[in-house]
Amino acid sequence: MSRAKLTILGSGTSQGVPMIACDCHVCSSDDPRDKRFRSAAMVEMDGMRIIIDAGPDFRSQMLREKVRHIDAILLTHNHRDHTGGLDDIRAFNYFERKDMHIWCEPYVKKALELEYPYAFGENKYPGAPEWKVHLIENEDTFTIKTHNNGPLLVWEQGHGYTHCHTDENKDERSIEVTPIRVWHDKHRSYPIFGYRFGQIVYLTDVAEFPDSQWKKLEGAEAVTINCVKIGAPHYSHFCLEEAVDFAKKACDKAGIKRCYLTHLSHSMGTHEELSAMVAQENKSYSGLDIKITPAFDGMVIE
Repeated sequence: MSRAKLTILGSGTSQGVPMIACDCHVCSSDDPRDKRFRSAAMVEMDGMRIIIDAGPDFRSQMLREKVRHIDAILLTHNHRDHTGGLDDIRAFNYFERKDMHIWCEPYVKKALELEYPYAFGENKYPGAPEWKVHLIENEDTFTIKTHNNGPLLVWEQGHGYTHCHTDENKDERSIEVTPIRVWHDKHRSYPIFGYRFGQIVYLTDVAEFPDSQWKKLEGAEAVTINCVKIGAPHYSHFCLEEAVDFAKKACDKAGIKRCYLTHLSHSMGTHEELSAMVAQENKSYSGLDIKITPAFDGMVIE
């Protein structure tokens, strides 16, 4: 099985860290690991690059990582902190002269049509982002192919892009992705997807993890999980205690050895403080062979 490389593009919550108008010690920290963009990730595998979620910090994340090519964008769900930067794919349209392939559930596409109406329809606004949306309609593993074989975009002044079909490239690269069905609320009314790429599983915004999904994690080596607070449970995210419990179950049920905490709010403390807290948890596993580590922007997981 091919191995994946996952880069944490953003490890913060919907408001990011530092938060606007906050002068707490976390938001005021000089440690670069405490600067948390909205949660997102980049997967590189078999010569392809996939972005998971494109929130309001998408542009800054692409510039920081010096990304010049994307084969596809995977969306976990339709909240703006995960979709609010999709207009900025126009730069990739312009320089690569290709549609951007976006993969999501049907309800997420409907939300995009409402949020970005100018990107859909026959008579689009000139210069609107060029997307090709693929629907994930079940929980089966699916294949994302490189977009290098697609038609070229040709700019016509005053009109926008048209598509010029070409058969020059025959790039056979592809990546298999397994969707992981999780819930964004304790009542299981808000379904979202996490994703598995080879040995790495990316999960965020989880409030409930169904027992039926553990089998999809078997054989993986690393998993990310969201964690927004310490103490009483949050209605739509794991708190630290729930995230630790999830990590222990991931080891016991699926054999996973590493768990990375992401989607971190300023209430979680600084990276140094949170690292000290989970270090104590790492000592109390009663023989379970798993290590919990706080993620930070730019962290690479392999």
